[in-house]
Amino acid sequence: MVASSGTLLFPTSILTQATWRTLTAGLFLPVTYSLSLSRKLGIAFFHLRTFSDTVPKRSRVMFRFSN
Repeated sequence: MVASSGTLLFPTSILTQATWRTLTAGLFLPVTYSLSLSRKLGIAFFHLRTFSDTVPKRSRVMFRFSN
């Protein structure tokens, strides 16, 4: 039990290292991608709102929330 938990916490063999890397990449890549995508969309939305000067207050609020 101690050896198996040790390999889970500190992957030493090639197989567990590869699995560990795939798991961390699979977990972290979508999170960072979705964050950057939502930030880009928020900035684009802010630019659209500022160019149409109909609702200036809402654009400032939306930009604050997107950042």
